[in-house]
Amino acid sequence: MSNLEVKRYKLKLLSPLHIGQEDVPSNLLVRLEDEKRIYVLDPLKLSEGLLKIGTGKEQFVRDAVEYIIEGFRKNASANIIEILGRIVRGDREKLKELVKLSSAYSLEFKNLRNIGERIRTFVRDAYYRPYIPGSSIKGAIRTAFVYKILKEIKVKSPQWYNDKIDREIRSSLENFRNKGERRKKLRDFFGWFEDKLLRIFELILGGEAVNSRQSPHRDIFRCFRVSDTNSIDKDALQLGEIKIFSRKRDVGIKIYAEVIPEKLELEFSVTYDWGLLNSFRPTDEPFENYMDFIKGLFEDPIKVTVEFTNDILGHEKEVLGRILPAGMSTLEFEEKPNLIIGYGGGYLSKTIGLLLDETIRSEILNLATRNINRTSPIPSSRKAIHMTDNAMTSIGWCKWEEVM
Repeated sequence: MSNLEVKRYKLKLLSPLHIGQEDVPSNLLVRLEDEKRIYVLDPLKLSEGLLKIGTGKEQFVRDAVEYIIEGFRKNASANIIEILGRIVRGDREKLKELVKLSSAYSLEFKNLRNIGERIRTFVRDAYYRPYIPGSSIKGAIRTAFVYKILKEIKVKSPQWYNDKIDREIRSSLENFRNKGERRKKLRDFFGWFEDKLLRIFELILGGEAVNSRQSPHRDIFRCFRVSDTNSIDKDALQLGEIKIFSRKRDVGIKIYAEVIPEKLELEFSVTYDWGLLNSFRPTDEPFENYMDFIKGLFEDPIKVTVEFTNDILGHEKEVLGRILPAGMSTLEFEEKPNLIIGYGGGYLSKTIGLLLDETIRSEILNLATRNINRTSPIPSSRKAIHMTDNAMTSIGWCKWEEVM
């Protein structure tokens, strides 16, 4: 029997956030000299812009488009602003008008000298308006739930945890070592591990026979559904420069990405199906002893994410403390985060890896990078973004709270 309840939540960003969609080559980006904005050109809108500045003359548009195509045929990395400047014969006002008419959206930028060959764009709707997918939020909440459940079991049922988690992980690591694959290993391993957890969490609806391990009936987390957030203005994002640090130095790798800036707020809703939740029954040890505990977590999901986020935040400060260069500090948040989502948080923020022993975590990452003999602390590098001149943080730290 269904018993639905819808609750609304506010999500406040405490550090910049990136959730990727696709990459855009930098020669489609235009920076106007007198504006601190970068315009992202839309090739489909370019003809429309040319038509407007050409006072409706179709021949002008055809000649201009042919000239642009020829320019890029001769040089694939040609500077689009120089080509457009020649089309408008150096008229700066007309060039500015053409750029704005031909742009999908614009980005604010701060003190960036370069923008790299490509930028990572943010997920947007059909009108170029950014939003945060409900799947990203639910994934972060779900990770916190699994972490909390296993953390409880690790303390109260250590033998089961050792047999079903530690031993399974070590066994799977041996299998992965023998496959000979490279970069896919870390992602594949945690894909396996998540699937393994679902099989371990054999919480099947009472009285219903389920044969396929892929069946949604096995997943207790279908008891809550998370909506996408509201869309925000298409020009509200910034171009962020994400740096990689290792062993007290900037390694020189920069990643340019569209980010929702800190302090921005978005709203979303969660639909809880209490009837469905109460229909779940455990079929394997030790979950019959934890079912009331697991169901109780759904009554206060923010409390669950607080614990996970606190553990990740404490670990993150320790990592950045030994990775950032001398004189560079970690950001002290004005409000305490209780959720981390999106790109850049590292694999520990997306998995229950923090529960694992340091030796197992090291084996997993060493296997992923094929650096079997590495003895440095794990992780040995981190993506971070400037918040002030001398303070850095990883991205994606948020605070969510119920809207009454």
